[in-house]
Amino acid sequence: MVGFGAFALALLALRFFVLPHIESYRDTLASMLTKELGHPVEIATLTTDWDGWNPKLLVKGFRVLESASSDALPLVDLPEVALVVSWTSVPLFALRLKELAIERPRLAIRRNRAGHLQVGGMEFDPARAEGESALADWILQQREIVVRDALITWDDDLRNAPQLVLDRVQFKLENSFGRLRFGLKGMPPAGLAAPIDVRGDVRDTTVRDWQRGEGRMFVRLDYADVGAWREWLPLPQQILRRCFVSSGFRSVCSR
Repeated sequence: MVGFGAFALALLALRFFVLPHIESYRDTLASMLTKELGHPVEIATLTTDWDGWNPKLLVKGFRVLESASSDALPLVDLPEVALVVSWTSVPLFALRLKELAIERPRLAIRRNRAGHLQVGGMEFDPARAEGESALADWILQQREIVVRDALITWDDDLRNAPQLVLDRVQFKLENSFGRLRFGLKGMPPAGLAAPIDVRGDVRDTTVRDWQRGEGRMFVRLDYADVGAWREWLPLPQQILRRCFVSSGFRSVCSR
């Protein structure tokens, strides 16, 4: 009975005191993120709604810019993001989402000459596991993440490779009792391959200890020019000059 009363009070507080005034925190939130990321952050609008009993936050026009210049390129461009908060956040004392849906995002990823990854204004060193996987682990803990019609650019300064663009990316991740199911589809440049299809089902994994995870993965890469992919992937030197993979399993190669 006490638990139900606490839940009712929390629900009423959100309904009448917090959510109606969420827009007033927009500039404050943008300033906090700008300081944290070291890049200008813009938020066009913040609005709220309800998904059944779950509070829902709608963010439109979220952008992380390369610099404060008027013609600065966006490192991250999220036209529309919907976050449905799960009530499990209360007993866990941590933000948990019932669903995170991202529409038509634009994301720039770069690997610099030191081998560090720069994603949306944040820099990660893949060689260091300690302290750098908190955000990624939090993402893996969410119940459901959906990304629709994304455009991803990959710049690799370490390999001095041309920019790689993956368009019309569709991604879905589901987390249920430590079991992660995910699927990704995307369109690489026409000369490299037909649409990519990657699916996975893994258990007991974190970013820090991903080598210990167990599961299955399926990759379909039709009509791939494997030789051309060597611009971005460290393929063995003995690989044949041109290989085309069909049906996800069979390969036909020519010298």
